Amino acid sequence: MICFLDLDGFKQVNDSYGHEAGDQLLVEVTHRLQEVLRAEDTLARVGGDEFVLLLNDLNGDKEYRQILERILEVVATPVMIDDHEAVVSASIGVTFHTTDYEDGDTLLRQADQAMYIAKQTGKNRYHLYNPEQD
Repeated sequence: MICFLDLDGFKQVNDSYGHEAGDQLLVEVTHRLQEVLRAEDTLARVGGDEFVLLLNDLNGDKEYRQILERILEVVATPVMIDDHEAVVSASIGVTFHTTDYEDGDTLLRQADQAMYIAKQTGKNRYHLYNPEQD
């Protein structure tokens, strides 16, 4: 499973408290994501406030939904930066590797497209890529 995660509200943190605060927030979010993920998973920051997560060897819908809910929860937990409380959330796009014909670029585009749908439908949520609708 490939997830494209974008932080909702990150620009406001940077604008309100400065880029150093934004950097501190990114470090904290990264630590929190690492705590949620398992040893066989991969986390990469791909730019700004965007991350890609590769979740391997999942045992069905229940397991991946639990992980995604936990990710949303830990990202939305406020972060204290100096004397300020920074609050962000996550919009996550999710796609699954289903055929041998899908390459990494295609999967990333699908996850990115699903992430934008998550943002458009209210943020602080995940959206599963559906090739028939998305």
